[in-house]
Amino acid sequence: MDHAIIIRLYFEPEDPRAAWRLSFFEAMALPCLQRQTCPNFEIWVRCHPAHRSRLEAMDRRIRTFRDQPRREDAEIGLMSLAALAGDGADLPRVDIQTRHDSDDLVSRHYVARIRKEVHRLEACATRPMVVSFQPFKLDLATLRRYRMATRYHARRCSMFLSLYQPDKMDYHYIYDYNHRLIWKAFPQVATVPEGYCDLVVHGGNCHTRIDPHDTVMEGG
Repeated sequence: MDHAIIIRLYFEPEDPRAAWRLSFFEAMALPCLQRQTCPNFEIWVRCHPAHRSRLEAMDRRIRTFRDQPRREDAEIGLMSLAALAGDGADLPRVDIQTRHDSDDLVSRHYVARIRKEVHRLEACATRPMVVSFQPFKLDLATLRRYRMATRYHARRCSMFLSLYQPDKMDYHYIYDYNHRLIWKAFPQVATVPEGYCDLVVHGGNCHTRIDPHDTVMEGG
């Protein structure tokens, strides 16, 4: 199956967050993808043209594109990838799309587990299906791992999300949908338990914090 991991890493060059995020992606997030036990996927990165050459030099599988800037907290249409701004290559219509944030980490078996869930339901999947992962939280300052108080399920999908589409005629891009609400468009959802991904908490991420009800993992 064709598989594309689509990553948001769009920062204006003058944004003070850009240098740290690019460095963290290169040093921490990208190696997680490079070590996958199932390496058959492409990496597409949404970025500013000023960062294109640096990103494409990091790995031969990385291709970059640019979309119109959008509010990333909108309830629907986070960024419409169907209509690109004419910068970079066009995203292909692949069997599996995986959305991924540039500051989050995954285990070496992450892609293999996505494939396993898709193959498990593929025989009866005449319609698109979603694979959603329950992440841990990883506090970058303390390196403590937390079990999240927020629990994801078939009617509340996480940000660690894949979309399988057997039909390429009526095709949808995964970032056209808010991760929490994508089930409304694609109700066939498989939810994978913890152990495959970490939602990283750090000073540059204003949307993610340690919740008082999150639980520290022993040895984490």
